Amino acid sequence: MPDTKSKRSTSAGGGSTDIVSLRIVLEDNKLLPLVFGQYDQHIARIEQQLGVVASASGNHVTFRGDKGSCEKARQVIESLVRHVSNGET
Repeated sequence: MPDTKSKRSTSAGGGSTDIVSLRIVLEDNKLLPLVFGQYDQHIARIEQQLGVVASASGNHVTFRGDKGSCEKARQVIESLVRHVSNGET
């Protein structure tokens, strides 16, 4: 399963906001092309559908946005990893 880490951002006034940064590390580099998609098309689709900003680099992807959307993005990535690991494309 992917390794995930999250961090809550704070506003300029010091108060907590709903914007989080969630980093997902994929341990099996062989799965990356299928999980991320050609030219990261799966990551782009997640951005569009969930309203998050994604940055993919190496074997990790970082999502930034509201907590609920980032959690859904994590679930999508985990689902893609399961499908690809099971030979489903």
